[in-house]
Amino acid sequence: MVRLKKGIFFTFSAFFLVMLVVVLSLLVTKTLHQSNLRLSESGSLDRIYMLKVSLDRIISGIDDGITINLFWNDETNSTDLTISESINTNFANYGSSFYSDMQTLSNFVEADQPEINFDLSKVYGNSEKIPIIVDPNNFRYTHINENNDVLLRIYPGSYLSQVKLGVTQLNDVGSEIDWVTQNPGDDFVLNLTISDKNGDTTSETYLLNSTLVNTFRLNNKMDLTIGVLCAQCVELDRSNTNITTTFIATFPYSGEMLTVNYPQGLYLMNFSNLEILVNSTPRIL
Repeated sequence: MVRLKKGIFFTFSAFFLVMLVVVLSLLVTKTLHQSNLRLSESGSLDRIYMLKVSLDRIISGIDDGITINLFWNDETNSTDLTISESINTNFANYGSSFYSDMQTLSNFVEADQPEINFDLSKVYGNSEKIPIIVDPNNFRYTHINENNDVLLRIYPGSYLSQVKLGVTQLNDVGSEIDWVTQNPGDDFVLNLTISDKNGDTTSETYLLNSTLVNTFRLNNKMDLTIGVLCAQCVELDRSNTNITTTFIATFPYSGEMLTVNYPQGLYLMNFSNLEILVNSTPRIL
């Protein structure tokens, strides 16, 4: 009887020991599997990051015909944004070289990386082309189709207090600025300069009520309107005149760094096995 009890004890002891080894083995195997998954995901996330950085760098290097600079102004404790470009064509041809380069990039990337898809309508469409976005202010500088003419529109976003706009005509003589509709105020400063191809220049500074309509006529051809679309919105109808523009906006200090981007969703990176969807907004400054 004693031997039988000892046998049962040793049998159960051996059984529990074997089960303990099996359980520990399963735990080790599961832990190793999870570690391999985490390592794989970490490597995939690193790959996504490197792809995004590489794409943003390539996109920022594609010439869209627009020169952009952000400058911190110590004297005014604000950020100055400068956007310069020449508009000397109709809407159908505006930015065609940029669009061709973006198509080439899109075709190359999508053929090699099926997880990445471009939506070029974000930057080049029938009604709008090459919109520039400034965050976190939601400022928008864009080009609208108006009877196949390139109409320049600037949306101020959350706040815009001061604008400097220089317009140089490339093929006409004259530098006249005339009021069409005038609503003076004290919430918006406009420094307006118009020049002709001979170098003759007229400059004026206006204090405006930007919630009401203010319209200037430049050389009896182009209309510059402020406050129609929204408070402090700027619209330049160049009437197919070939021009070069330099736009300078002042943004008060907000404690955040301004970034200059194309609209969000220009390209999507979809890695569904990791349940990751990156809706990317490449910085272009």
